[in-house]
Amino acid sequence: MRRWRSLGARLAGLRGRAQRDAELDREIASHFEMHVEDNVRAGMTRAEALRSARIAVGGIDAMKETYRDQRGLPVIENLARDAQFGIRMLRKSFGVTLTGVLSLAVGIGANIVIFALANALFLRQPPIGDPARVVRAYEGRYSNVGWSHYESYRQQNGAFESLALFQMAPISLRTGGEAERASAMTVSANCFETLRAPIARGRWIGSREEDAPGAVLSQAGWRKRFGSDPEAVGRTIRINGNPYTIVGIAPEGFEATFAPFAPELWIPWNGPGMAAPRNDNRSGHMIGRLKPGVSPQQARADLMRVAATFERAVGQDPRPVSVYPAATLGELENFATVFVGLLSVLTGMLLLVTCVNLATLLLARGSSRTNEVATRLALGAGRSRLIVQFLTESVLVAIAGAVCGFGLATAALRLIDSAIAALPTPIPLGLGLAVDWRVAAFSAAAAMLTTLLFGLAPALRLSQLELADAFKERSASGGPGKSRLRAGLMMAQVAMSVLLLTTGGALLAGLFDARTLDRGLNVDGVLTAALDLSVRGFDPQQGARFVESALERVQAQPGVRSANIVKLVPMMLSNNTVTLMKDGQQPPLPSQWGRLESAYSNAVSGGHFRTLGIPLLAGRDFDGRDHNGKPDVAIVNETLARRLWPGESPIGKRMHAFNYDEKNPFGPWLEVVGLARDSKYVSLIEEPKPFVYRPLAQSYSAQLTLLVKMDGTPTETHRLIRGAIRDVDPEIPIQGISTLIEDTAISLLPLKI
Repeated sequence: MRRWRSLGARLAGLRGRAQRDAELDREIASHFEMHVEDNVRAGMTRAEALRSARIAVGGIDAMKETYRDQRGLPVIENLARDAQFGIRMLRKSFGVTLTGVLSLAVGIGANIVIFALANALFLRQPPIGDPARVVRAYEGRYSNVGWSHYESYRQQNGAFESLALFQMAPISLRTGGEAERASAMTVSANCFETLRAPIARGRWIGSREEDAPGAVLSQAGWRKRFGSDPEAVGRTIRINGNPYTIVGIAPEGFEATFAPFAPELWIPWNGPGMAAPRNDNRSGHMIGRLKPGVSPQQARADLMRVAATFERAVGQDPRPVSVYPAATLGELENFATVFVGLLSVLTGMLLLVTCVNLATLLLARGSSRTNEVATRLALGAGRSRLIVQFLTESVLVAIAGAVCGFGLATAALRLIDSAIAALPTPIPLGLGLAVDWRVAAFSAAAAMLTTLLFGLAPALRLSQLELADAFKERSASGGPGKSRLRAGLMMAQVAMSVLLLTTGGALLAGLFDARTLDRGLNVDGVLTAALDLSVRGFDPQQGARFVESALERVQAQPGVRSANIVKLVPMMLSNNTVTLMKDGQQPPLPSQWGRLESAYSNAVSGGHFRTLGIPLLAGRDFDGRDHNGKPDVAIVNETLARRLWPGESPIGKRMHAFNYDEKNPFGPWLEVVGLARDSKYVSLIEEPKPFVYRPLAQSYSAQLTLLVKMDGTPTETHRLIRGAIRDVDPEIPIQGISTLIEDTAISLLPLKI
């Protein structure tokens, strides 16, 4: 109790310091005057009385300091005085201070951005109840789970309180104007019961949506579609032509639960316009809440037990099951780890170079403070006291740099988050980059670390100044010891700067080379517009009629030189592969299937090669002869032709796909009708790859992209394309129209990292 009372008295002593100092001065002066009067009465002269009183009282300044130490908290008071003095000294050398603050702002800000990215990807827990008990489950390593298998897992498991299914689905969304393409998360009825997530407005969807379908908007969807109107709840929207009622608004950041996907809204798995569960062949991500005390390993074993039950019932081997934390990135986990790790190393080196630069500046600046240090040492200042003073100045610079860096990082995170959301990907992405307590703690830690990195060496060097040499000319110029330290720091700075510049130069050179590489096709002046025919439920015949009508309308627009529709856009890091066997080739044994020729494949309409400027070296393009019911045809590239028919013309040759099925190993015969020049298909850095083109009319896909070679301005062509598609079918949504140059920029990513 005595210790706590003493601490309380010292804390109280920090208040009213000026008044207490004045009272102390009056008390000491009164005490001193009493000594003088006693000496005068004893027969001393006034001068002798003053001298005797001074000897009796002792050092007045030392007495005051002793009293102040007993009255308050010397550490806090000393730090306050050091901070005041440090601010004056930093203002005195404003140029050095400004340079240090701006340098640290860039270095610390870059590291905050990378840490915020790592935080969003790996550290932050999703905004759900008790997230430690929520896991994702897959068949195999990351394979989705079909509806029928999901129902077996849900009904027969013993490890989960609840097990749900979700999957992204492209939809046609109409909120009042024309239909637009949007991305919804379809969820089983118990999904939000499993997650135990809060709701910002309204309620979550559940089992009641079987009769009255409801939808929940994300915060981004609420802002984009309704301008954050609180009256949005209760409104009716149309999804795939069917009415849905908005029943709730999700909280901010809830999209991160489904990272890296960022849906605009959530709808029931079996809602109108979606496949009914009894006929549903869709698959999705399984997510579940573990029972108390059940580990992920136990849950995995339990799911594998269920899988063995229904797989053996149909005569198949049981599938392996994988269980991961709820916030896993799935197949992107390893790539994200390497990418963030590389960026962390680069930004860490940038901060280290900044700290070495500042240490060199402070050492150079310290050479002008030798007289100040010598004077303070002569007056009795301890070396530890000097170290604290100089470190205080460094702390002030680091704090200012961290605050500025925090501001820069916050602005950068907003821009990055917006850029990620605007990426031309089939499924919108979102990481929810934001500043939370982890990012703030990292900023504080970065400030303390940088203080030690750039402030400790100059503080120690100045505190070690020898008083006898302080005023010598040699010492004033820095001394050999200081020169060696500064030289070492400068060498380290130059070495790290050269390394950073070399790495950055290599990345920039790779980026420049990538932009000048021969793609084998021409992306200039080509617009892209993603179409999703699945929202209309078209069969292959209906889809083929839509493609034909849409191309006729688009090609008739002024300023359009050519147009075609493709399944996959080149150089978008997506691919489809097929195994091929030429006519006369004997099928190998199953143990030799890996030796078969594999090629990339794409389904394109006629005019594809003209639109992208890919030369046809022999044969013909696809045309009206190539549709369902007619012989299947294909166009091959140079590399595939050389591998299958070396030294021969491929025109008229036949091949077929190999199905890796002993009972039915061959697909239909494909007659080669054209030979196309090699081009880039997946990324800019790939080696020449075998490639086969199939006519879209014989290889139907619901997810398509319209390519338009234009002469006019992009803005005018946008309007014409939208009008042409709307004339054919107003319910077909168009995902944002962009240029092929913008879309294929993602293929530079491997070179950038």
